[in-house]
Amino acid sequence: MDENFTEKLSTEAIMYLTHHIFLPPRLPQEDDSDLEYESIMLNVTLDALRKFKTHVVDENDGAIDLVIAMISSLMTIRASVGERELESALRELCKKGTVYVFFIMAFQISY
Repeated sequence: MDENFTEKLSTEAIMYLTHHIFLPPRLPQEDDSDLEYESIMLNVTLDALRKFKTHVVDENDGAIDLVIAMISSLMTIRASVGERELESALRELCKKGTVYVFFIMAFQISY
């Protein structure tokens, strides 16, 4: 990732990150989901985790690696949500140390 990635963010992207990472005093009154901003949020989070890892004592290294792997897998699965990719991810769960994060959104259907 580009070292100056966060310097290139739009005001809207920064506000989205602020509202979704730092929990504003008031919850959103409507769905403000935006795939582009969510991708930015995942990239910023992954970048921060990698930088944080350089300051972590070796014995806690594994925990940070696990979180980095979870966020990376979420980004991969979000990019390709086909049946084969999902099946492959579920098969990987059997391997020791494999962790996946799935974001599942429910839609309310009005009749």
